[in-house]
Amino acid sequence: MQEAMTKAKKAAQEERVVICIRHAGQTWKLAWFNEDAEGVYSGVFGRATDTHWAYHVNGTTYLNSAGKVLPPDKASKATPIDKIVGLQQILGATTVAINSLPLVSDVFKALPKAAHVFLSDPSDFSDYTHLSVNRFLIDHSSEAASIDKLLAVPHDATMEDASKNVVTVPFKLAIIGPVTIPLRHHPKHKLAVPIMALTWPNIASDE
Repeated sequence: MQEAMTKAKKAAQEERVVICIRHAGQTWKLAWFNEDAEGVYSGVFGRATDTHWAYHVNGTTYLNSAGKVLPPDKASKATPIDKIVGLQQILGATTVAINSLPLVSDVFKALPKAAHVFLSDPSDFSDYTHLSVNRFLIDHSSEAASIDKLLAVPHDATMEDASKNVVTVPFKLAIIGPVTIPLRHHPKHKLAVPIMALTWPNIASDE
């Protein structure tokens, strides 16, 4: 495990693919990805490159923070990469307030080994408050159906109102992508990164 973590850390530091977004005149890092023969690695926002999620070729998954698995000895097993058919989520959705990007993200700087993916300036996102980034592995034979599934996002949410009643309310949503990223070491699969702009609904009080 320690040897695999060391390799994963080295691969992660190369940041082959960096997904960015323009906001307030700057280019901010939303997520980074890399791969090697051992697996696929992903981090969020560009802060602390040592912190990343690893999905190994045999299905072993874990969060690595500063060289340590979190929580300790809690690596879990999922589907091996070459057995994935359809969609396999490799890291849960990360949601951030757009105005908070300067607090949690880094400004993008060119990296010599990176093949960068840029998103256009979201000037039409002025009515949205948050960005959500998700990460999936998809196999080529299921790519079209998998993309359709990723785009079929519900536009409502179940929440509690001021009286603790469960209600379903719509929220505003715009889908950017998903960005698909070919994998050099796992050519039968791709990364799919759905990115969404959304505004959470407000529940009116009973007062």
